[in-house]
Amino acid sequence: MKKRKKPMESDFIDAGPVRIIKGGEITLIAERDLKKGDIIVFQSGDIIPADIKLLEARNLEVDEFDLTGEIRPVRKTAKTSGETKISDRIDYILRGTRVLRGNGKGIVMSTGEDTEYGKILSHATKISDKKSRLLKYDFKSHLLRHLYLQPILIPALLLLLLKKNMDFKYAFLSYLIANIWLIIFEHQIIFNYIILKMANKNLVKKGIIIKDYSIFDSLKDVDVICFDKTGVITSQDMEVTELYIDGKKLNVRLFHSLNNNLFKYIMEGCALCNDIIFLEKTHSLDRIDSALINFAKVQGFNVKEIRKNYERIYEIPFNSENRFMMAGYRRPGRLLLYIKGDPEVITNKCSKYMALSGEIKKIDAKFIFNITEAKNEAMKSGNSVIAMAFKELYGPEVKDSEETLSGGYVFLTLIILENPPKKEAHYIIENFNAMGIRCLMLTGDVTATALKIAEIAGFHEGGRLFITGRDIEKMSISDISEQSEYIRVFSRLSPSQKGIVVEAIKRRGHTVMMVGDGANDVIALKLAPIGISFKKQSSILAQRVSDVLINGDLMHILSLIKTGKQVNLTIKIANISRLTILLSSLIIIYLLIYLV
Repeated sequence: MKKRKKPMESDFIDAGPVRIIKGGEITLIAERDLKKGDIIVFQSGDIIPADIKLLEARNLEVDEFDLTGEIRPVRKTAKTSGETKISDRIDYILRGTRVLRGNGKGIVMSTGEDTEYGKILSHATKISDKKSRLLKYDFKSHLLRHLYLQPILIPALLLLLLKKNMDFKYAFLSYLIANIWLIIFEHQIIFNYIILKMANKNLVKKGIIIKDYSIFDSLKDVDVICFDKTGVITSQDMEVTELYIDGKKLNVRLFHSLNNNLFKYIMEGCALCNDIIFLEKTHSLDRIDSALINFAKVQGFNVKEIRKNYERIYEIPFNSENRFMMAGYRRPGRLLLYIKGDPEVITNKCSKYMALSGEIKKIDAKFIFNITEAKNEAMKSGNSVIAMAFKELYGPEVKDSEETLSGGYVFLTLIILENPPKKEAHYIIENFNAMGIRCLMLTGDVTATALKIAEIAGFHEGGRLFITGRDIEKMSISDISEQSEYIRVFSRLSPSQKGIVVEAIKRRGHTVMMVGDGANDVIALKLAPIGISFKKQSSILAQRVSDVLINGDLMHILSLIKTGKQVNLTIKIANISRLTILLSSLIIIYLLIYLV
């Protein structure tokens, strides 16, 4: 195994030149020259270079996925919140987060290693040179064991000289050959290395990369596995799971059976009402937009063809103040406007709705009540909910007027989006439970979402108990350690709190495996005896500190543990066989001397 080179901070994050206000003017400086108290200005697309407190925020939304695991954009404002945790405060933006929309200004509160990201990075850059006990060479113990064999070999030498009248040089040569053979055969490390090398070769064929053979020491003893939620138990993408139309919930699998105007308008809205220009790059843009386009594709719509047939002539981008997006398209003889966004905002812009039959009806109080109830119910479960509506206009152009934009839309549907568990998640959790391995979820996500995913994936064997990051702030490490025996879900955790939970579990004498993919998992990955992340979709930081890299298939974790147990069993059998052969060899030496 090659010695790992210590990484530089620039290997993980590069915010580029930073804009600060100095002497009343905007000046560009390097990130390393930032200091506490500097005033930073930033805009959409920027990576935040320090932990800052907002002074101004205009339509500001950021991506905090790497730090908190939150898959949805997080809205930020300069208004002070009542939260004490920095990661939960809406008036703070942490280093390493990306600005998705809007712009703002803030004062630097901490830089470098003092930031939340910096604390994580310091764990990632500490390199420990662990060595497997299976491959450790103890010269003193091997020398002593070899000396213990001399009282057996020296009499054999004397017998050759005295009884068999063998020439001294041939007798001594026989003695040396016997010693060399015993030295080689007595060295357990040689056999262990061969076994580990063969096991590693088989794992590599499956797409599992082990950085250090030392993890084989711990694999057989793993009795607790901690999983991050987003990106590990679930994918990093969202998908449309339900539609709420005309007072009824409709499973997406049954949606195509409508096959009427309602179906057509919703599919067109999914394909057209977004900021995506190049369909090949949907993976790098807003997850909700990507989910809507994928939904249209799954329902059999040719999204590229739809976009070719419509000329885009107008748009209002989504922002956190208006809470909706509008896109206008021209077709021969008509103009079509689609809007999507916050259900309350969209509903207020609608005067009619399209029923399941395709008939257009007038919105009444009952309809508004049902929409609100459906939205609240979905959001309690931790799902994302947006509404979609449309308006057709007949005329040569769309005018940017209050009358055109403010009302007269036809409500189409509520769209409920989830970040569901991976297909194999329930199977592996079930298998680990059967093997006596306890599975826990450690996530920065909200409790409702965590509990829902935990239930689907099978974490709730023994109950639905949970602890939040706010609870942990008030608990001692010994209390956390004790509670960890009963709790399966830990939610709203900061990166350091994930590490605290792992350390608390270790204090109970457990061997912990941590599976995570984000920068927010780095501390826990580092503290766990075995840290696992993914070769492609994990952050560079997570890959750096992990002991094992897999290709994203959770089944590989099951294979890894089974291989670890098999390796240790094989080594035990090999050692028993080796000692048996060693003793048999000594007996054969004496028999040959006496019989020849």
